[in-house]
Amino acid sequence: FRRSLRGQRPLRRRAGSEARVGDGRSGSLGAPQAASRSLGPSRSWASLGAGGPCAAMAMASARPSPGKMTAPRRRRVGALLALTLAWLALALLQNGARAGPAEAAKAQAKRRKAMMAAGGDGGIVTFGNANYSTIVDRRRDFDIVLVFTARSPRYGCSVCNAVETTLADVAASYKATRSGKAPELFFAAVDVDSGRELFNRYDMQHAPHVYALPRRDVKGGDALAEAGELLSSAEYEGLTAVHIANAIDEELGVRIRITNDASLAWAAMALLVLLAAAAGHYAEGDVSRFLALARSRHIWLFVCLATYGFGVSGSVYCIIRGTPLYRRYGQYGPTLFSEGGRDQYVLEGVSVSLLCIAIGISIMVMNFAARNRTVDDKVNPIVGTALNVLRVFATTIALAAAAVLLCKLFELYVFKTRWYDGIETMPEVLRPYLRAPPKVKKSSGLIPRLAKFTYFSFVNAKTAGGVVKKFDTLVLAYVKRKLLG
Repeated sequence: FRRSLRGQRPLRRRAGSEARVGDGRSGSLGAPQAASRSLGPSRSWASLGAGGPCAAMAMASARPSPGKMTAPRRRRVGALLALTLAWLALALLQNGARAGPAEAAKAQAKRRKAMMAAGGDGGIVTFGNANYSTIVDRRRDFDIVLVFTARSPRYGCSVCNAVETTLADVAASYKATRSGKAPELFFAAVDVDSGRELFNRYDMQHAPHVYALPRRDVKGGDALAEAGELLSSAEYEGLTAVHIANAIDEELGVRIRITNDASLAWAAMALLVLLAAAAGHYAEGDVSRFLALARSRHIWLFVCLATYGFGVSGSVYCIIRGTPLYRRYGQYGPTLFSEGGRDQYVLEGVSVSLLCIAIGISIMVMNFAARNRTVDDKVNPIVGTALNVLRVFATTIALAAAAVLLCKLFELYVFKTRWYDGIETMPEVLRPYLRAPPKVKKSSGLIPRLAKFTYFSFVNAKTAGGVVKKFDTLVLAYVKRKLLG
């Protein structure tokens, strides 16, 4: 209206506005919503024609107050708020999706680093009550072979030590054959002393138990309850590294090629080469000297003892199985003798062979000293008496050495075969007669007592000290009572 008065622009009337405004002048304004939609708040009075101001005022009076919101407007505002909230939620989800894998990767790398620092690269990691759930039950990108064991000698679990030893060989073979790649498999152990809560948590009444725990993409839960036992209880006796490697391949899909330590074979070959070189140097091209060396009694005595020691030591078993020299069990120190009846270490076999050879040498010395008596009359009587005393002394020492070594060998035999007794080594026909031990009373004579002592030493004795104590009780006490009254 102001523009038309100033002459800026001629007034233009819209088509159809006459009818609407005329209707307004006649007092028929219609519904407030229709008027609001036809004119709207943005129209100027100039567009309303002659009755514009009056109609605008009438429609303004018919509109709702500014403090109230119409239903369509409420719907538009609600839809706008819903879209805004949906956009914010989608943005948060996208940021979480971007940050989630990065944080998970950092946590998994931290757990892998902890396993490597604890000796997991080629060794066995020891889990306890504190660090078990922080690694095993969390999200991780590596597999775990876990053994529950009882290492302490007071538990007497020979199978536990044998299984853990074999598992350590598998871990060393896995490190040697994975070609420098990052390990995808770790080996761990839970000892009953450091993981008593875990044993109670899973209600384990005996050991060992070996589990294969695959990698996890979820956080929390119980990884052990979700996994299965890798080996059955019947497979623990006489378990080999190849057997465990095949079970891991079948359960986790990780292939391990078992590698045996060839140091023992190389040492044997080097010894043979040195012996051949020494023989060649001694002969110096003279065949007769070489034949004289081959006919030497001392050489063949050494060969016989070496062959006997090789057979008794079980070195063939060590070569086939690739057993270690010895085994170290954490705080309990090195162990030369395996508690498994069907397992042994290299130094264990060598010790047994040297023990048997020492017993044989003691018997030979005793026999030699007992036979060489001084019968020559030309020898000075004093010298002859001294030689006889020396002979008796050497015989006694050799006899005592043989007895002590035999007792030690007997203790080792009981230690290795604790589930057997002496009766089981006898023919089956004699076993029923040997089951009933001889009865000895206080009035019994020497013969029944010796029979009782022999039965105890052969069947029931576990240590040499027990044999000595039983001999003192049954035999010596009776002899003292009879002789001294």
